[in-house]
Amino acid sequence: MRSRRVVDREAGDGAYLAHAGLIGGTDFGVERLAASIDPDEPVIDSFVLKNLGLRLSRAGGIEARLARIVELHDHIRQTFFGYLDTDMGRCLTRRFEESYPDRHLTQVKMLDLILWQAR
Repeated sequence: MRSRRVVDREAGDGAYLAHAGLIGGTDFGVERLAASIDPDEPVIDSFVLKNLGLRLSRAGGIEARLARIVELHDHIRQTFFGYLDTDMGRCLTRRFEESYPDRHLTQVKMLDLILWQAR
């Protein structure tokens, strides 16, 4: 059974993750780790946020920021899967696969790369 969350919100892992350097200047270390472990998890970075019209407030302590990152990640995940289930999403991934036939990426990673590259 695979876990959908790297962080146990109830265990107070935010302080440990901050100490370990997984929450730092960008605040996205945990979600990048999750996206590295599971290719069906979207990456959160400034380019993806900008292209989705989202932002993350840096106000508050580590636990509050961690909770906002988790909420933001869940929102992005729902947005990605909702979009990928549309005709436009299917067209986009089909064209990506046609353009890069030797790249074996999940649809989420394809969308991640497209959003990241659109600067």
